[in-house]
Amino acid sequence: MARRIRNRPRLEQFHFTELVTSRPDRHAAWLAHRDNRHMARATPDRQIHRRTDPTWRHVMAPVLTGKSHFKDIDDHVLTSWKKLATSRTPASVDYVLSWPGKPAATVPVTVLSFAFEDAAVSGNLTAEEIIRHVVASAATWPADQTDAPLGYEEVAGHFFEWLDKFEQISEVFCVRVS
Repeated sequence: MARRIRNRPRLEQFHFTELVTSRPDRHAAWLAHRDNRHMARATPDRQIHRRTDPTWRHVMAPVLTGKSHFKDIDDHVLTSWKKLATSRTPASVDYVLSWPGKPAATVPVTVLSFAFEDAAVSGNLTAEEIIRHVVASAATWPADQTDAPLGYEEVAGHFFEWLDKFEQISEVFCVRVS
């Protein structure tokens, strides 16, 4: 039996091991498409590719894997986050993850996370559309008279930081929409 398992592809070995050992209902695995080099991109390669490939932004859409975590935030708190973002104050928001029977984890995320999550909740907007939507929304946010509206590159930088962190904690993944 062991020899038969060893002769199977690596992914089938993994699935068999998960089914036979431990508790498979407590485990999850994401399968990814291969790129043109016929190998999955490592995380740093994927992050650089997203930022530098202009077509990636137009064809990929982030999809939330769970419920929206920022939709129940008080308006006063949202206003303060918007002011922090438009004033370009280096700040982050603590995003708390909790699972039943496990200790809570805190992840610092960009203050624009609420805007990206709000735009991505439908699951059909591309990365480019989300960035442009947040840029347009940020122009209407309260700001000091000395603060210029957030620019496209600033919002894009925050977007990719948000995407990288939320993908690493399995709260979002990207799908090709066109």
